[in-house]
Amino acid sequence: MAEPPDSDNYRKACEAHPDIYQETSSAINEVGEEWNPRLHLIMHQMVLNQIDEVTAVKDAYEELSEKHKLHPHSAIHVLSNVLSEEIYDMLQTKREYDPEVYERKLSNMLNRNSTEYRKLIKPFQHGKPPKHPEIN
Repeated sequence: MAEPPDSDNYRKACEAHPDIYQETSSAINEVGEEWNPRLHLIMHQMVLNQIDEVTAVKDAYEELSEKHKLHPHSAIHVLSNVLSEEIYDMLQTKREYDPEVYERKLSNMLNRNSTEYRKLIKPFQHGKPPKHPEIN
């Protein structure tokens, strides 16, 4: 499922974050926490890949964007949160990827109200969501 950094979805991730595209190592965010800009872009790319390939992720993205009125960029951040939790859990428990577990996490996330979505994306905000590009 992983694509090289020169893929179309990686390009979209870079366009969504022109503020961090040039940064390749750790950086300090607006609340003073260290984070990895390259990893951030790769998480964007992974979610975009999944939107193209995994029905449950595409459905969750559409629900966040349409029903809950999240900006597409913010919806990707929410989905990145679920994906990173799944990767972390897989590493901690040394288990293989299980689509049913991942779909359950997506479903649990969607059962939250829109106020909770906004709490999820708050740590990832980089100012206003970009006005470009529409990600579909």
